[in-house]
Amino acid sequence: MTFERAQIEKQNRVLLHALQIAHPVLHNGIKQFIHTITYQSAGGGIEAIVYLAGRPDAVPPHELTIDTSHDVKGAIHTSEPEPEETQPLTIEGESQ
Repeated sequence: MTFERAQIEKQNRVLLHALQIAHPVLHNGIKQFIHTITYQSAGGGIEAIVYLAGRPDAVPPHELTIDTSHDVKGAIHTSEPEPEETQPLTIEGESQ
């Protein structure tokens, strides 16, 4: 299977982003997380080597896809109310 350089570069960027934000990827239909990505020169291009969490062997990047069913919820993606202003703590008998 051959890929164009632009496809390979895009896949490398997508996988790096998935690693940075802990977004799951699919390998053989199983949801997993990227543990490590290394890059090395390879005949005028860049070759990526991907390791998944819990797996000792490398996985070819072209065998991975982004898990599109992953629904992120939490403080990063939702607006949370601003904390109320707090008054300074005072101890009885102390002057300010």
